[in-house]
Amino acid sequence: MAIIGKLTQLDWFFKAYPALKDAQEYMLNALNPAHDIHKRISSLMIPTLKERCEISYSLTQGVRAIEQTYHLKSAHNAFFETHRAFIDFQLVVEGYEYMLIGDKSTFDVQIPYDESKDLIVYDNILKDSHRESSTLKYTLPINESLNTPYRTSLLLSSGDLAIFFPDDTHAGGLELTPNAPIPSTHSVKKSVLKVPVALLDL
Repeated sequence: MAIIGKLTQLDWFFKAYPALKDAQEYMLNALNPAHDIHKRISSLMIPTLKERCEISYSLTQGVRAIEQTYHLKSAHNAFFETHRAFIDFQLVVEGYEYMLIGDKSTFDVQIPYDESKDLIVYDNILKDSHRESSTLKYTLPINESLNTPYRTSLLLSSGDLAIFFPDDTHAGGLELTPNAPIPSTHSVKKSVLKVPVALLDL
């Protein structure tokens, strides 16, 4: 099950996994405006005619940090994925993004597991089947057997950390603000830490 919250309020999680000490320190530095890591992420720019910019850095314990920035997109262009070998620690440093998540058992696989990319890609049912949600103010697919949306939306802003485990299908980089222009003029700056599943003994 995914874990979402302010990084500074998730000490209980990191205390349970001492092997993540360096990863936690990296993320805290990424949120510190005086630290070089924060300045490095803040300075990321999206090249002209490109959709994103990302740079990867190796940390300790086999953890890799992918510092990135990209423009937000509509839910109809959402890219749903899971991973097997790595857990995603997605930290927003500047800006915001919406994410859609759900249990992988409710999704249809579009592209089977690619070990070289540690990636499974799922169908985006939002392209073809959706219903207006009176509370969320945008469209979500409906699981007719439950008569309820089976995707959950999250708004992540600066300082928020989302941890996605292998069963957590997720799609990020979305603009779901009502009446927001698409393509979005907003971008997010973040770091995604790829943490080996074995490091948490899962």
